[in-house]
Amino acid sequence: PLPGTDSSIIIEPRFNSETVDSLQAFGHNVTDGRSWEPGWGPISAIDVGGEMKGSADPRVSTSAALSL
Repeated sequence: PLPGTDSSIIIEPRFNSETVDSLQAFGHNVTDGRSWEPGWGPISAIDVGGEMKGSADPRVSTSAALSL
């Protein structure tokens, strides 16, 4: 997380403990959520190298991802 920000993540139970531990090691506040929670949607990120990344979520009608 960026300094001065609250990085809270609700994570589905299908993620393994190594992933959760890694997120927590980076300073994220990780909370367990429910599987296939309605209303969850796509995510996006820009990594430190400047590459933009995203993912689509089949649970929402607006799900799409494009690789540039």
